Amino acid sequence: MDQTALERLLRAGQLAVDDLLKRSPFDELEEILDLLERCRPIEEVRAGLMERIATAPLAEFNALKVIYFRHFDAREH
Repeated sequence: MDQTALERLLRAGQLAVDDLLKRSPFDELEEILDLLERCRPIEEVRAGLMERIATAPLAEFNALKVIYFRHFDAREH
């Protein structure tokens, strides 16, 4: 699905952040997070990424941790 269609679904509340993050291929995750940060509340995006991290294979953990800090470390909680 293209970015425009995803953004439209997200803004309309027809697509859940956590579902999108769970189903997104690892190599597209940064792009999806950038999109989510533009159209969903930051706490919702953070919670969705934490769910992805919690259920990810151990081999992805370190890379997901880096992605988490890149997107959320400088933000207030």
